[in-house]
Amino acid sequence: MNLELDTREHMAVFTEASAALSSAGLEAPVVLDTITNLLVAHIGDSAVVYLLADDGVEFELGSVSSRNPLALPVAQELEASAQYRIDGPGLVARCARDKVPLMYPRVDLREIDLLPPGYRDVVADTPIRSLAYVPLCTESETLGVLTVTRVLNAREPMTDADLELLCDLGELATRSLANSRLHRDLADATALFETAFRSAPIGMALVSITDDPGRIVRVNDAMTMATGHSGHELLSMHVTALFPAHSRDRVAADLRAAATGGTLTSTAVGPLLRRDGTEVTAHVVARAVNIPGRIARIGMLQVQVPPAAVPRGSAS
Repeated sequence: MNLELDTREHMAVFTEASAALSSAGLEAPVVLDTITNLLVAHIGDSAVVYLLADDGVEFELGSVSSRNPLALPVAQELEASAQYRIDGPGLVARCARDKVPLMYPRVDLREIDLLPPGYRDVVADTPIRSLAYVPLCTESETLGVLTVTRVLNAREPMTDADLELLCDLGELATRSLANSRLHRDLADATALFETAFRSAPIGMALVSITDDPGRIVRVNDAMTMATGHSGHELLSMHVTALFPAHSRDRVAADLRAAATGGTLTSTAVGPLLRRDGTEVTAHVVARAVNIPGRIARIGMLQVQVPPAAVPRGSAS
């Protein structure tokens, strides 16, 4: 049976993979399982992804799929415990180091040392295989290696068309893995920001500077203590209401400047208007939260009031 993929089949498989991996922020195991399952369905009889660990030296098992259910637990156990290193002699290491795909249309596993000894017992009845290796690489780093095996007692050897599709799927998997890591890093950064924001000893508020400029959208506990307002009250206010009447025009002007692309960064020591109508001297820092290449949409207001000026339990 000739399994060479024509252009239409190639696009169909690639489209299927793209649709499956289109969701932003997919976890890495989902990405890898999706790719190996597609490869077993369309190209080979087994597929394995080796991921390079954070140390950049050792490989760890990312995902394995196989048509042979007996092979899965053995492969997972053996591959996970195998000491694959990027400086090692194996084909996985060579593919990762050279960053080029490798294909062997016909390989007798009895004649070449490619697998851990215990795994040979699982594949002993079908030793003749077609193998392919594709590196998972971004511009700056190697993430791992994707491998595919085809049993040849009932199928034809892999061809250049198979390797081309494997490379395309490898590029798709690389992008999806990179996106997964980015979303993970963003989630970690967001959690870190949330913790720092909530627990900061200085009053902090996020303020809109484009959509309804001046509207307060987030506050921390220290801000409620500094102003005497509850969090719910602050979220229904504009930031200008926190300042005496003679200061509000300047605050509104700063917001308009930031909304039109100006950089809002100001530091001042002056009066802050508390909920009970009293004024306290506060150190106020206001700045736009800028993303390179974009007009700022959110401002950060930091208010520090001397502890002696804040009555205990004054926040409502």
